[in-house]
Amino acid sequence: MEVATEILKEIIDGRLDTSYSTLFPLVTAYFTLKFDYKRDPLFGLLDRLYDIDVFVERGGGDCDDFAFAIGRVLSLLGEVYRFRVYFVTTIGPIRELAKWHTFIVVETSRYHILSPYTYLGVVNTMNEAVEAVAKHFETRYTNYYAISFDDPCIKGGEVK
Repeated sequence: MEVATEILKEIIDGRLDTSYSTLFPLVTAYFTLKFDYKRDPLFGLLDRLYDIDVFVERGGGDCDDFAFAIGRVLSLLGEVYRFRVYFVTTIGPIRELAKWHTFIVVETSRYHILSPYTYLGVVNTMNEAVEAVAKHFETRYTNYYAISFDDPCIKGGEVK
């Protein structure tokens, strides 16, 4: 977690009074500017999930690596800001495998969506978060699973 702590210090720079509406886009922008999208081996067919230290060492990763790194950093603030961080993976039609996506949802009193490359805003439910990401990528997801960084809580659902 040392790497996550260092990144957090760089992003926050002593401003712990930052609101959600400022913090989440700031975190997403930091990762977008500092790191590059890099496919997993064999054009992404050999899917690997790298922890934040390897992500930083590689200079980036694919969507699940970005999401995991962002989640690690935000999970350090969860107790201070009173939110829960979820690593969300979508599942859609197999013919659209390339459009399946992994992103971060932060649960406050609502759900903030941090796709690894952009802050997509705030919605009222986890299903709405998944639907917003699908709309952003012009696709459709049928299911998702969400794993909390804060406890062994796993949520799942069918997208209507």
